[in-house]
Amino acid sequence: PSQKIGKDMSFEDAKEALYEMIEVYLDQHKENALKSSMLEPMKFLYEKQGQTHNMNSNDVHGYNYPAAILLSCLHVQLPLIPFMGDKWPAQGFLDCWDATGDTKQLWESFQKPENFGKSFTGMRKELQKLKFSKYPKSGDFKGVGKCQTPKHIANIAVNKDEKFKAVRKHIGENYISKFAYFFTKSFFLKKCFEVLNQEAIPEYMGFPVIFQRIFEEYKKGKTDIEDEKVIEWLYDEYFIEIQIDRVWELFTYIGITKDFSKVRAAKDVPLGDDIKAWVKACDMDEKVASVLDEQGYDDLEWMLTKAKEEDMNDMKKFCEISEDDFEKMVDILEDWKLKLQKKKSN
Repeated sequence: PSQKIGKDMSFEDAKEALYEMIEVYLDQHKENALKSSMLEPMKFLYEKQGQTHNMNSNDVHGYNYPAAILLSCLHVQLPLIPFMGDKWPAQGFLDCWDATGDTKQLWESFQKPENFGKSFTGMRKELQKLKFSKYPKSGDFKGVGKCQTPKHIANIAVNKDEKFKAVRKHIGENYISKFAYFFTKSFFLKKCFEVLNQEAIPEYMGFPVIFQRIFEEYKKGKTDIEDEKVIEWLYDEYFIEIQIDRVWELFTYIGITKDFSKVRAAKDVPLGDDIKAWVKACDMDEKVASVLDEQGYDDLEWMLTKAKEEDMNDMKKFCEISEDDFEKMVDILEDWKLKLQKKKSN
């Protein structure tokens, strides 16, 4: 950081120093999210087929296609800008999430925090048991056929023409959602804090001092905070489990994250078919409550907040359900909220 780090640094200098660290970390996190959600699964499936040349070309040609999709759909700018005119999709791009077989188990392995950003070669022990009966043709994309260029698939990803509806659904459910998973509250904040706090690279040196200074400013006038050290306040009494909500409070306090009641997170908020299924499956209340509890309490709060605001019509359209089912959904969510509150109090 350009600021002089120390216990006597001003609050504004502490914020600026942290912003610089977060900027560096975000680039690293985006690269790792792309690797775990798309690139490494592609390489793994190439190796399963014995296509070593295509596997080795993934970083050169294959990278451009998913990177272009992220740029067009989410406006995500990666450190390495995709070459939109690449004309060699068959050398390195594989529609990995269209494979037939253990794709669910494949994603379960790559979404583990300990595997985040890891090469598939370091995961062979848990991946070797996976089986696939059919592989997509290298360079092809489901519903499109051969990809012409990254620009071509990126334009299709945001084209609202009815003929591309199935393709866009495939992209949203199997690419965008998986990438976005790594930016959910529970995953991103824990990973971000722990990486910065380890001071593993020169750019992160001084983070504990900076975060302590921000904590001291944050707790001014708050009688409910007795801890003197930020690390004591963030972790449980045994210093094992980090309390994500408190990390979020501090990050939101200095403007790094936003109030979750004002934004929606792609993975954490149950959408469309999930809501319709849940509304009809009242006997699954306990199971769904546990899922919601695992995904994050604030996401349920988001659903209820949006449901009670004036933009209910937009919410109904977003959820793709009828007005009757929508009202029924709100009732069920309220019921789940009470269950989760009771669960947390216990």
